[in-house]
Amino acid sequence: MKHFQYLMLGLLLSSCASHSKDPAKTVSGRNSENGAPAFEIKEEIHNFGKLLTGEVVVYSFTYRNAGSTNLEIVKTEAGCSCISVKPVEKLVKPGESGTIQVIFDTSGLYGKQFQSCRVFSSKEGITKDIAVTAEVMSEEIELKQP
Repeated sequence: MKHFQYLMLGLLLSSCASHSKDPAKTVSGRNSENGAPAFEIKEEIHNFGKLLTGEVVVYSFTYRNAGSTNLEIVKTEAGCSCISVKPVEKLVKPGESGTIQVIFDTSGLYGKQFQSCRVFSSKEGITKDIAVTAEVMSEEIELKQP
């Protein structure tokens, strides 16, 4: 039930974030202003499939700066302490690619998981949301169906 509440909170927050104050900016991280960086990422959600409680898995999201100026990652935020987010490259030139590494620690988790992260650029208003999902199973917990 607790995970469902986090999932609903995450969906609510992401739906609120889609209302940008500047019509030139969008949630996708693109910005139509001249001279602005822009995130282009093909896979925003990665599914790890079935994992056992206690496994630590890593996935690298690849993105491209589709804008005309440098894209600098200045901050990351994770929706859960079970997620660590590490940009491999903090500064990406126009047309070049970068990598954001997400480390997911399933210790203490059980059931279907959806964990999100937000990546912030130095250019105000340009952010990117990425997420990982998994079904975390435990050998110690067995749910019985009625």
